Amino acid sequence: MTEQNIKRLLRWKDPRMLTEKILSGPDEGKDNKRVLKVLERRDDINQFRESSIGIEDFKRVTKEIFPVGFVWPIFLFHIARPHKFPIADRNVFKSYSLHKQAKIPENWPEYEDYIDYFSQIAIAANIISEKPQGNESNLIEILKELKRVDNALVAFGQFVYSYEKNNYFKE
Repeated sequence: MTEQNIKRLLRWKDPRMLTEKILSGPDEGKDNKRVLKVLERRDDINQFRESSIGIEDFKRVTKEIFPVGFVWPIFLFHIARPHKFPIADRNVFKSYSLHKQAKIPENWPEYEDYIDYFSQIAIAANIISEKPQGNESNLIEILKELKRVDNALVAFGQFVYSYEKNNYFKE
C-alpha cells in the first residue's frame, strides 16, 4: 500500500480529522500528526496486509497509532485486508444493532460479532460462499460486492438515525 493510497483512504474515512494538512484552526496548513503516525507505520500495515504479522501484533500497532477510540484502528485493519475486516462506522453498527438486537460494538470482540454478521449477509446474498480468506482469484470482484453490502448497511443506518432524530420510533 502506497503512502498516497493511505492518505486518500484516511481523508475519505474522516475528511475533517484525517486529512494530511490541518484544514482549520490555529494549526491550519500544518501536517496532521495523526496522518503522519499512520504513514510512519506503513511498513507494519503492509506486513499485516501480506500476513507477515498477525492480528494481535497489528492490534498493538493500531493502538500505538490511535491510542484512543475504536473506529480508526479498525479502519487500518480494513485498509490492509478489506476482504476480512469490514468498515466500521456508526451507520453500519446501527444497522447491526437493530438487526441483531445487540449493542453497538465498542471493542474488538463486539466488532468480531459484527464481522460474522456482515459475512452472513454476504453469504445470504450469494456474494461469497464463506468468509473470504484473501487468496481468492477473483478478490477484486468480491471486494466490489462486499462494498455493496457495506453501502446498504450505511444507508440503512443513516435511515434509522434520521427516523430516531425525528422521533418516529418513539411511543
